[in-house]
Amino acid sequence: MTSDLDGFLDDAATRAPGHEVTLTIRDLISRWGARRRGIWYVKEIQDDLDRHGLVTSPSFVTGWIDNEIRLIRKPTDAPVTPREAGSVVSDDQVTRAAETGVALRVGGLESASAGVVAVKREDSLSRAQSLMLQWDYSQLPVLAGSRELLGAISWESVAKTRMHRRTATVGDCTVAADLVALDDDLLTYIPRIIDNGYVFVRAIDKTICGIVTSADLSTTFLSLAGPFLLVGEVERQLRRIVDQAFKLEEIRAVRDPADSSREITGADDLTMGEYVRIFESRERWEALGWEIDRQVFVESLSTLRELRNEIMHFSPDPLEEEKLTAVRHLLKWLKLFAT
Repeated sequence: MTSDLDGFLDDAATRAPGHEVTLTIRDLISRWGARRRGIWYVKEIQDDLDRHGLVTSPSFVTGWIDNEIRLIRKPTDAPVTPREAGSVVSDDQVTRAAETGVALRVGGLESASAGVVAVKREDSLSRAQSLMLQWDYSQLPVLAGSRELLGAISWESVAKTRMHRRTATVGDCTVAADLVALDDDLLTYIPRIIDNGYVFVRAIDKTICGIVTSADLSTTFLSLAGPFLLVGEVERQLRRIVDQAFKLEEIRAVRDPADSSREITGADDLTMGEYVRIFESRERWEALGWEIDRQVFVESLSTLRELRNEIMHFSPDPLEEEKLTAVRHLLKWLKLFAT
């Protein structure tokens, strides 16, 4: 840890309640040199916070990357987790943990905590329509105060109401609306969002803090699908090359020592860390007969592993374009070698 980072955390640990350090998640992780919440960075940051008796409120692990958090002193009665007790895991185990720990919370979408433009039941219909036009919204929440959701008004509900009456109020056009929490599992609510077109979001303090629409889902999953398919194609090419170039005994030789009971029947059973390991061997590399630099190729595989872990971790943070470009170039390499 650098002296600047150590001083920053020391200062945060001495702040009195009400005067805590407040910053965005992006600003926090940047102090560790991170641009998104990758598995290793999250572990490193959590370990450093633990050593200084700090936690973030809310957690820096979930939520949109530009959400604000506070650094507060860790409660003295907080339970010690296996991670905090200093358990050591291998690179391959972290890769598999990313595969099995996939989760995307509602709060991971930018719109979930971006605030809402709302109306009250007693507001005029012209006001509601004007606000929807002003902000190009299809619906607005109808609130009683900042914490009570009465329902929603939309262009659809207005049109349906006016089929039966020439004049109508916001209250007449209000329909039931779903409400979810920032920490809810987004995948659980996808069918509901698709059916209704939207859900409103409640913050920890019970205020209505945002909305998630089907358009938000489309944008988020489009940004995830491209890199996911790219990594999948690279892995397919890698499996083909490894199965053709190496004997089964050589493939089994790179199995993670911490997982010696796992059966290896071919390249399909290797983790990304094991793919890196098989090409790191100078003897195996020379047997391939490739006229390229081994270290450069292994560095590309390491970038692939990092990108894969980040994708499988299902973080909503924007992926680093440099990594995506490096993996695209790696795919071109592999296609040349596979011919």
